[in-house]
Amino acid sequence: MRAGTAIIGAAHAASRLRGLTMTTRGNRILLILCGLILIGGSLPAPLSAQTITSITNAASGLPGGVSPGEIVVIYGTSLGPATLMSAPIAAGSTLPVSLGGASVSFNGIAAPIVYASASQTAVQVPYELAGSGSASVLVTNGNGTSPAFNVPVVLSAPGLFTLNYSGAGQVAALNVGGANSAQNPVPAGSSVLLFATGEGVTFPAGVDGLIQTVTTIRQPTQPISVLIAGTEAQVLFSGSVPGDIPGIVEIGVLVPPSLPANAAVPITLTIGGVTTTRMTTLAVQ
Repeated sequence: MRAGTAIIGAAHAASRLRGLTMTTRGNRILLILCGLILIGGSLPAPLSAQTITSITNAASGLPGGVSPGEIVVIYGTSLGPATLMSAPIAAGSTLPVSLGGASVSFNGIAAPIVYASASQTAVQVPYELAGSGSASVLVTNGNGTSPAFNVPVVLSAPGLFTLNYSGAGQVAALNVGGANSAQNPVPAGSSVLLFATGEGVTFPAGVDGLIQTVTTIRQPTQPISVLIAGTEAQVLFSGSVPGDIPGIVEIGVLVPPSLPANAAVPITLTIGGVTTTRMTTLAVQ
């Protein structure tokens, strides 16, 4: 009976946290965009030749295989406009496939663009890459097309967003009271919302660049698990975030009640058997 009551209570808490994500959506979008961008304002003028030097997970900052729907950051030279341009974010709309004169393709499939600049550009990996073994990535702008940059395509490539935008340290998370931090820790035994990318294909099927609406929540098809201080946390729900950038998944979990208070408890996310490797932490009371 107590267990049933606890689960019902956790579900109610998760529901409240979902409401919190909606009421604070604008601030969170700004937070995540800043984390993806890292910089703002005017950037160095484009060089004469477009070159991709690396492609990383937008949350973890790590290179490697890309998964369908993942938000990635492409680094290089002369990728886009000298002044950073961000795509408009509005529920029900679609991210552009050309921004500031720049476009990106994976195996010839146009990638929705989150922002574009000369030195880095963030895009969503097309869902159509599901089933492919690798992808040839091209950046095209008014100066021509970059040499191909090849990346493996994997089922999942999870990364947790963090407050310092580095992919390590305090995760970007919400619990009752606002953003999780040493000043606002999540009580053991209560719920917290995590934000990640790289979950792979979803059901219903993801639509490239579509800003999610409240009416259709797309859920990862692969199993998800979370460890907090080495203890498995109950996953209450996972799915796309209404009104947010496509490719971001929110994961509601119940913090194990036995955890002692700690401002920096290690936390890892596993999707489809792939586990995050950066040292990320959660503040627990």
